[in-house]
Amino acid sequence: MRDRLGLYAFLKRHTSVRRVVMQLTDLLTNRSSSRSDLDRLTEVGLADAPVTTRVVRPAEENPPIAASSIQSHLLESFLRFAAAPPRPLTLTSIDQGRALGIHGVPTTRDGAIISELAWGPYQLLGVPAPGLIATAEEGMKSRPQRLEGRAALLTTTFGRGYFHWLVDVLPRMEAFAAAGIAPTDVDYVIVPTTMAPFQKESLQALGFEREQLVSSLRHRHLVAKELLVPSLVRPNGAMPQWACDFLRRAIAPIPPSSSPPPERLLITRKATDHGFSAFNEAIGAWGRRNGFAPIALEDFSLAEKAWLLQRTQIVIGETGAGLTNIVFCDPGAALIEITRSEMADPTFWDLAYRCALSYRSLSEAHFERGEQVGAALDTALNELDL
Repeated sequence: MRDRLGLYAFLKRHTSVRRVVMQLTDLLTNRSSSRSDLDRLTEVGLADAPVTTRVVRPAEENPPIAASSIQSHLLESFLRFAAAPPRPLTLTSIDQGRALGIHGVPTTRDGAIISELAWGPYQLLGVPAPGLIATAEEGMKSRPQRLEGRAALLTTTFGRGYFHWLVDVLPRMEAFAAAGIAPTDVDYVIVPTTMAPFQKESLQALGFEREQLVSSLRHRHLVAKELLVPSLVRPNGAMPQWACDFLRRAIAPIPPSSSPPPERLLITRKATDHGFSAFNEAIGAWGRRNGFAPIALEDFSLAEKAWLLQRTQIVIGETGAGLTNIVFCDPGAALIEITRSEMADPTFWDLAYRCALSYRSLSEAHFERGEQVGAALDTALNELDL
């Protein structure tokens, strides 16, 4: 387990490596196949307990991309990312369904994994490859905790962190709303965490009580009378528009007790495990000269962050979970992302694109070649479509 947690921390810090791992996993699991694991399980007679899936929200068209939203050197790779075919939102009901491992991988009563409902490199999770039987695994051999009633499964790989909680966990609740299932219609909610304050706040905002919450970190083998599993939010890495809209509706903005809302916001970080940026002082000095208010978002509740970002016109910040909060920005705002390397990750551009924000990125590699931080930021600011 210690080795797995160490590998988890490594992948969390190295986003480019993590993306390659996920792509390899997709290839190995044949996720692009037109035949789902549900089809295969039925063929071999493993899904003897009822497993039903229904579409609760049809696939939506990708919004048009404004030419000004992408820098020319990012155009090709980012456009491929944005062109990922949209998928419908589904809700699967599994009679006597199981949740295995620290990430609560969903299986049938027999322990057969349904890959399209479980995202990530399975070998890191202590469960076998998708579609295989998990009876040989430690989770299946241990005595399960039985949940007598209806359980909603919200677990996903890396779901404990702020970014993944907001974009990969919370939006899955839209499947229940679309299906007409209220929080009071669910007896349990299985989550991949022991509940940080922002997680408690967000679930409370959605109407769930503390007594309903069950942690897959503490309970590695759960069996529910009925396990309800929403489809993944970003099976291909792209954020759907409905997920952004859901987060804006779910988190009602509340003004903080201090700090007037800045129109220009520089996101700073008090603590991070990324060991990131030797240029904070230069960026901060440029920001102060140009009217950017430095704010550590860790000091604010989730509702207060939503209020601040909703009133901000331009956001500057280093690649990291703090940029997830741009989902609360109004359309027409802008993001300047400071990246670690020139091999840009499209994650936050994609989020900006779905939220109708202008976007520019700057790499630390530019500054290491002797380019002036201020000059580079001036250029990026002038290029924004505001």
